[in-house]
Amino acid sequence: EMAAAAAEAKARAERAEADASAAEARASEAEAALRRAESERDAASASHAEASRRKAEALARAERASTAAAEIRARTSERERESMSSTRQLEEDAEAAEQALAKVKAHAATIEENVAKASASARARVDAARRRADEIRDAANRDAAAAKAAAESEAAAVREETVVARAEAERLKLERESSAAEHESKMRRLRLELEEAKRELADARDVVAADSAVAGEPLRATRAQIEVVQSELRRLRDESAAESSRATAALVAASVELAEKEAEIEAEKEAREAAAESERAAINDTEASLAAAMQVLEAEMQKAEDDAEAARATLETLRDQIAAAEGAARESRAEAEEDAKRRAERVAADEAALAEAAESERSVLEATETQKIKHAAELEALAARVAEAQREAASLKAEHDAAATARATALAEARHAAEEASSALEATRAELADLSAKGDAELAAVRAEIADCDAAASNERETFEAEKAKRELDLESARLELEEKRNAMQTARLEREREAEALEERETAARAALEKDRETFAEQKRVSDDHEAAARLAATARVAILDAIEAEAAELRTRVSEEQTRVDAERAALDNDLSSREAALAAEQTKLSAALERLRYERPREGASARQVEALEQARVKAEEERVDAERREREARENVERNLAQLQSLAVAVAKATGAAAHARAGAAALGVGAARAR
Repeated sequence: EMAAAAAEAKARAERAEADASAAEARASEAEAALRRAESERDAASASHAEASRRKAEALARAERASTAAAEIRARTSERERESMSSTRQLEEDAEAAEQALAKVKAHAATIEENVAKASASARARVDAARRRADEIRDAANRDAAAAKAAAESEAAAVREETVVARAEAERLKLERESSAAEHESKMRRLRLELEEAKRELADARDVVAADSAVAGEPLRATRAQIEVVQSELRRLRDESAAESSRATAALVAASVELAEKEAEIEAEKEAREAAAESERAAINDTEASLAAAMQVLEAEMQKAEDDAEAARATLETLRDQIAAAEGAARESRAEAEEDAKRRAERVAADEAALAEAAESERSVLEATETQKIKHAAELEALAARVAEAQREAASLKAEHDAAATARATALAEARHAAEEASSALEATRAELADLSAKGDAELAAVRAEIADCDAAASNERETFEAEKAKRELDLESARLELEEKRNAMQTARLEREREAEALEERETAARAALEKDRETFAEQKRVSDDHEAAARLAATARVAILDAIEAEAAELRTRVSEEQTRVDAERAALDNDLSSREAALAAEQTKLSAALERLRYERPREGASARQVEALEQARVKAEEERVDAERREREARENVERNLAQLQSLAVAVAKATGAAAHARAGAAALGVGAARAR
């Protein structure tokens, strides 16, 4: 009975220690899962920031392409008077730029669709994590109820065993009293028969010696059993004290670590809030830059219209000059032919110079276009490298669950590759800017030469008008020839008027195209606003879900604290029970020692001594069986505690995963808002 009580006390102490260790392990695993979730969120945020940056670069390229198209249209309007071939080439460039802009817009739409799909996937993961957390919480409640019922049944069994042990103690006490009374009666009979047994004194002495030997054997066995029980009791007391001290130290360490982890969680939460604030500021800056770009685009369109008006005014001025030249030609006669020949030669020279300048300009434009094509190919190669880096980052992210260390290394390599691609892209942009500057410088030089030619023609025209006054008397002789020239000039004027009408039609078409582009930009802005509103609603919903998950985590922490308090109370109760049982065992040992001392000085018969030895042996066997049964119950209780700890551990892991999934969903919602704002 004493061994069973000691084993039961030991089992309770070990259960309390196991519960404390389980609580500590759950806290450590929860903190580790939280750190893993934070690292995954940082990796996802970095990946999404890289995607947002690439999207912003694509939009910037689209804006630059649109600006380049506007500039090409303006240049086309300015140079259509000089060369139709240059006009066709510039129109082809404008169409290519518009196609590139359409491709970029399609790519931006694809990115928005991918962001929407990622948002839907994040919502699905959050819902699945929420359902899993509910299932785990229900399972934990069921397991807790089952554990409580098992504990109550074990307590009832212990109470029943205590009642049975007390009844057995009473029975043994009655047996000892009855045996003592029987022994007294036998002693009285022996005294009465003493006189009759004098002649058998020698035999009686042998019998007494044999009885003493038989009585000494159970005494030694009982003493050995008492020593075994005492040593076991001392061992249990030492183990209980050591386990209690270790459990207390572990509990204190776990409490300190839990407080530190909570402080770290608060700091990380503040950092996330600061990051969200910076992202919102970046969104505002992007919107402001987009508005400024729209204003610049409208200003360029207005400038193109002003240039077209200036070209029409110049055309009218030229028409007036031609009419004045015709009037002056009517008044010239004899020397007009020579002057006309000289002027024709000069005009031919000017046209040759203009043709040469146009050819030079065309070669410059072709070289610039070649450089543009070359750099476009380089940009496509760089984009392919960036896409390859993105695919490598995606594959590395897919392998994250299998190897965390390999994933971190691969992600660092992918980031390095992306940085190299970005550096190469910036270098290419710088080269393209240098080439554009050189082309602009060469174009300015060509324009300066054209201006010089125009100035020379103007000077010659002024000289011609000065000489015209000297030859007014000879005008009559050259009227017929001048009439023919007038008809030719009239034909040329009609041709120029037709070209001017065609130019006006092309300008009208260009204005219509610009208006259509403006309407397209407005439609895209409305779609972007709708996407941003949807992203904000999704972010609000995810914040509510995260708050609910954090509340559940706080409730779990409260339950763990209550369970720890209950374990401490049970440990104190076990210590008190163990102390009381030790006192009862000491009292029982004292009684047994006194009984053995009495038996030593008594002279029972051989049969009574044998029965007593048999009873003691049966008591020893029963105590051994009770010890084995107590060890079996201890193993079962330990297995039950381990199962409960495994369930609580799985619950903590599931809660940590749900928290990580919710944080990932929050980061995805914030990135979705940033992407929608930049797309707008």
